Amino acid sequence: MKKLDVLTLALAIVGALNWGLVAVAEFDLVATIAGLDFGETNGFTRVIYATGTTR
Repeated sequence: MKKLDVLTLALAIVGALNWGLVAVAEFDLVATIAGLDFGETNGFTRVIYATGTTR
């Protein structure tokens, strides 16, 4: 369970930072990491977006 907690925390931090960057600089870090354009999503990005908003 400890590993899952660490993973969830890491995803939450990345997701929260991403939403801050979107709000302040209109830059989508998660989409950039995934090789997508601003606002595009796939399964990987949706997991990060979801954990960043629910923690």
